[in-house]
Amino acid sequence: EAAAELNGLLQRNSAQLAQLQADLATLQAKRAELEQALAEAAPRADALQAKLSRTEQEYQVYMVEAEGTIRNLKEHSERLQGQLSDCISRLQSFESRLAASQTVASQLSAANKKIAELQLKALEDESTMNSLRIAQAEKDAKLSEESARLKALRHGTELAVRKLVAAEEACESGYTCPSCLTILNKPVTCMPCGHTFCSGCLDLKDVSGGLAFCPECNEHTVRTTVGAQTLDLLSGKFIYRKQVLGDLLEEMRRT
Repeated sequence: EAAAELNGLLQRNSAQLAQLQADLATLQAKRAELEQALAEAAPRADALQAKLSRTEQEYQVYMVEAEGTIRNLKEHSERLQGQLSDCISRLQSFESRLAASQTVASQLSAANKKIAELQLKALEDESTMNSLRIAQAEKDAKLSEESARLKALRHGTELAVRKLVAAEEACESGYTCPSCLTILNKPVTCMPCGHTFCSGCLDLKDVSGGLAFCPECNEHTVRTTVGAQTLDLLSGKFIYRKQVLGDLLEEMRRT
């Protein structure tokens, strides 16, 4: 029984082997056919490869030429654009000049018409023109007199302003701090010596024997300080007057 099974297995294996051999023969035949087809197709593939290489070379040459052409076209387009812009600018300038010329022509026509009317009126009423000339001469004479009077008045005003400026400058020392030599700012008066300084120029911390230091006395004599409100007000008014007079004098010099 085991031998029968083994014999059956061998028969099946033999059948499979035969089938495999038949399949192998078929595959070998197909391989031979494919090798023959490949051998036949090789020359055509080489030809196609050569043609492809030539096509790529021609394409590269074409691309180089096309790039050069594109550059030339761009440059030409830019030149044309510049020429077009220049033409547009010239056209606009011409239109502006034409409009101005038309305006001038219209004004000239109106002026000619007015001149014709004035000439006709002058011919019709010469006596009126003579009267106008006489009246104009009288006005010119009055204007000259008024101009001379105003000039003299201006000269007198300028002299008065100069005197006021000089007087203010002469009074400046009365509003000047003896410490910083500028116009008093929030002045205080030292007691009992009576010297006046800017509040920022007086060092009340410098104390000796209960007395603060006075820069003008050059010693410690100050028992207390009193705010000089009136002098502060006068100093402010002095600065304002000086500035106004200076501006007025400068304006008169320019005119």
